[in-house]
Amino acid sequence: MGYLPVLEAHESANATMINNLTDFMSVPQSINHSNSVADIALLLDSNNFGLLGNIFFGQLLSNKNIMSIEYANEQNESIGYARNVFDLPLAMGVSGKATNFTYQLYEKDGENKTTKLSWELPKYDARTRLWYTQAASSTVPTWTPIYLFPNGVLGLDAIHPVEKDGKLVGVLDASLTLENISSLLRSRLPFKSSETFILERDGKLVAESNLRQPKFYDASEPERIMAGEYQVPEVQGAYRAILERYGDLNKIKEVKSFRFFLDKAPFVTTVSPFRDEYGLDWLVVTITPEYNFSMQSSIISRNILIIVILILLVVVLAIVGLHSILRKYQKSLSALGIPETKK
Repeated sequence: MGYLPVLEAHESANATMINNLTDFMSVPQSINHSNSVADIALLLDSNNFGLLGNIFFGQLLSNKNIMSIEYANEQNESIGYARNVFDLPLAMGVSGKATNFTYQLYEKDGENKTTKLSWELPKYDARTRLWYTQAASSTVPTWTPIYLFPNGVLGLDAIHPVEKDGKLVGVLDASLTLENISSLLRSRLPFKSSETFILERDGKLVAESNLRQPKFYDASEPERIMAGEYQVPEVQGAYRAILERYGDLNKIKEVKSFRFFLDKAPFVTTVSPFRDEYGLDWLVVTITPEYNFSMQSSIISRNILIIVILILLVVVLAIVGLHSILRKYQKSLSALGIPETKK
């Protein structure tokens, strides 16, 4: 397989990855949109929070990659459902007048029944949280920056301001973890030896297919790691090769493919911008050892050869079979005393 076909094949594989990522990242925004067009009374009246919680519970169970779904309003009342927080597989958090504005976290079972009160936080105010303040300052659905969740993992939130008569009444939130984004990348690799990672435009890692979450040193201030410092040689090598070729990552506006060498071994690299209507602006990088394409070409050639041999074998058998039928026909004619027709 020549070099240009290799690049085209790799770009096609990366395009498939982009499509999968687009679908994946659209889910939390779609959940928020669905909830925003529900009866506005559910969102305005805390007496309806039980029904709203049932909706969140069903949505969380139906979307295994969603970490949490939450709503808070301008009266400092909030309700949310989350998975895998504070060692609880499934939990509901609620705060408002009924709890004296103490955030209460309840463990839930698979049927949405409360098993116990697990944790409390007095004087809770959702309106001071990053996801609420950012949505409150926006007029459209968007994303939070990547930040540290209370359960100690990194993620980001789809946020959706809810308005009535042009005024903010509350904020809807649905979150994803970077680990789940990494799991998606791993499940969609073009080859087992491929590596895919996602970069922000400043070079910080968002996710990567080996499921090694970007580390942090201080639980209160997570230190996001740069791709050039990541302890995976292929990621480091590809990132440095990208910088050498294109300089500023912000200049990459279209799909780029090239070859770089790591320990004298050639790797095919494709860099694709990833953007959505809600403000994400990432780069998706897929790298694959070039020998995979040679192996694939050899396998294709071998399969074609096998098919050709099988076709020839079928033709030969057909000819032999036909010859055998003609001989039997000739013998039958001779037995009946009928002379063979000669041309």
